[in-house]
Amino acid sequence: MKEDQFLHNKKIAISISESPDLTKNGFGLEHMRHFTVELAQQLLKAGAILVYGGDLRYNEQFNFVNVLKDLVRTYRPKHIEGHRVINYVCYPLHKVLNAELKADIGQFVELIQVDTEEDTSLDAGLLFKDKMLLSEEEKAFYDKEWAKGLEDMRTQMANETHARVIIGGKTEDYKGPYPGIREEAYYTDRKSVV
Repeated sequence: MKEDQFLHNKKIAISISESPDLTKNGFGLEHMRHFTVELAQQLLKAGAILVYGGDLRYNEQFNFVNVLKDLVRTYRPKHIEGHRVINYVCYPLHKVLNAELKADIGQFVELIQVDTEEDTSLDAGLLFKDKMLLSEEEKAFYDKEWAKGLEDMRTQMANETHARVIIGGKTEDYKGPYPGIREEAYYTDRKSVV
């Protein structure tokens, strides 16, 4: 291990998503992106394994999984073997990932599918529809299934990482009973030591 690899094989989770209060504080998405890329580069340079729990299909201006994939592809030292990025994929998302996307990402990012005991009382296809178009029974199913899947993923991530860096996250329009950033901080704080 080189001296500058002081985080050699330490798993560092990163919590990031669009934050609604960025502009209120004089920042924009580009600031968050630049900061996150610089942080990820420095953590990788220090030997860390970056851990994230993102939706591979996310097609907004800022898909952090793709940013991490590109960083590893560009900056991966030849002497380091194995994946330097791990992405946890919660239920129900791992049910809809196609093989081509998994193969593309999987070259550079280890994908860990987190299973959850599913409720089969309604069609799981409802979990990918616009919630506003669902009946009250379907909305309850939608909320419960997403909350379970995300909670299981966040708990497993917290228990399998050494540290977490919290950068920002949604505080509205989130899936689950609480904002993801809050849940991630909570489970990290409660975790057993790796």
